[in-house]
Amino acid sequence: MDERPEFLVRGERASPVYPGASGSQSTRRRFRETKSGLLLPEGLEDQQTSADSLGGKGGGRSQAGRWSGYALNLFSVLIQLVTVLVLWWTFQRTVIPIQQKELLAEQAARLERENKRAAVSVAKAQATLSAVNEDLDAQRRELAHLKRERLRLEQESRESQNAAVLARRAEERANAMERAARAAADRANVSLESAQWNIFASTAMWVIYEFDSRMARINIENAGADANLSYEDRVRESLKKASESWLDYEVVVNETASEIRQLRSPYFTPMMAAEFASVFESEGRSFRCQRPDFAAMEARYLADLASARATSHEKALAEMREVTAKYASEGRRAVFESGWEKRTAEIYFISDAAVISLGLGEELRNITKECEDRFVEIGSAFLRSKTETGGE
Repeated sequence: MDERPEFLVRGERASPVYPGASGSQSTRRRFRETKSGLLLPEGLEDQQTSADSLGGKGGGRSQAGRWSGYALNLFSVLIQLVTVLVLWWTFQRTVIPIQQKELLAEQAARLERENKRAAVSVAKAQATLSAVNEDLDAQRRELAHLKRERLRLEQESRESQNAAVLARRAEERANAMERAARAAADRANVSLESAQWNIFASTAMWVIYEFDSRMARINIENAGADANLSYEDRVRESLKKASESWLDYEVVVNETASEIRQLRSPYFTPMMAAEFASVFESEGRSFRCQRPDFAAMEARYLADLASARATSHEKALAEMREVTAKYASEGRRAVFESGWEKRTAEIYFISDAAVISLGLGEELRNITKECEDRFVEIGSAFLRSKTETGGE
């Protein structure tokens, strides 16, 4: 009957004891610890070398043990690799708020470029209006001349009926020329007003974006979590900051309208600012952004973390059972280092907790984004009507 050592583990290194041994020096053997955490009898490599030279079956068993140790080491490496990938994914997800801030800066630059283009359009429209006014003055001088001609013809009409007909025709021609001049001036005014509304719309939308981006900036400021806190405390801290910084959009609407009303520029009139501010206030009265139930969110995410922590221990135990069963199928007994289960469970928990924390951040961003998307639409239909029709 083969004598195999039993391992007694009491929180430290295992001490091997052969069955039936009375504790004498002849029946006790020393063991050494491998890189994978297993204990192997000293001199086993010498026995392996001897067995290999003899071509016996014992060499095959030793070879199988080494492959098993390699497999266990590979499994530990894979666990560490998964942890690194999860941390990398976490890093990628936290960069999103910063990218949103950069997008706002790009939008600001785009609005500034549009303002410059619109300013050029106003200058061109003013030049066109000046040319039209000069043409109108010339036509008015022509009209005055025609009226003098009409008086002369009326004087001659007393002597001839044909002279009266000529006078009426001259008057009709003068009236037609005056109507054409007025139509040209009206068209120039429409073009100028359209350019002014375009500049004002860009300026007003920048004010709206400034107020609307408050919540996004708050989310960016709250994104950094204290690494010294537990995942449960990080959830509590994030939701506390979000609750304290939640915007009162009724106040935001009034402040935005007041800021728009104070806009001044040589490229648009104060009446435009006052008119749009009134429209913004009117439409903003019906704007609502539901405040989330932060207490319920906290309870839900803390429950998820508790479940992840319990599941992590179950996963660690399952892994231990799997390794033990594998060694048992090979006629050997698996021995684990002290604290191996706790460390493995912690790795599983960190992986699951990171995913849960990302889900919380994503949910908060989606809630605020929905409100922000609706806020920037206040008064947008009015501005489109003005910029497309020239304020008619």
